[in-house]
Amino acid sequence: MQRNGIAAIPSFNSEELYFSPHLEERDFWVKVNHPVIGEQTVVAPPWKLSETPAEITRPSPLMGEHNQYVFGNLLSMSESEIQNLVREEVIY
Repeated sequence: MQRNGIAAIPSFNSEELYFSPHLEERDFWVKVNHPVIGEQTVVAPPWKLSETPAEITRPSPLMGEHNQYVFGNLLSMSESEIQNLVREEVIY
């Protein structure tokens, strides 16, 4: 297809993608340290901006990791209200 001017690329499995020199050269993967599972390789932001480069600086949050900040600080809920939601399994 490419030889005939059609934009095409083969389908790759995950191992081929992970070890692709093409993706490696473009910093497609980034390593983050997760507090539970350790070092993890994730896909970097796919866009490249010169003035405001996107970057991954931390792993995804743990379940309920930011509850105190969101419910306590942003929503001004009391500690007892938050604990009640935890007890009722509304939040974790």
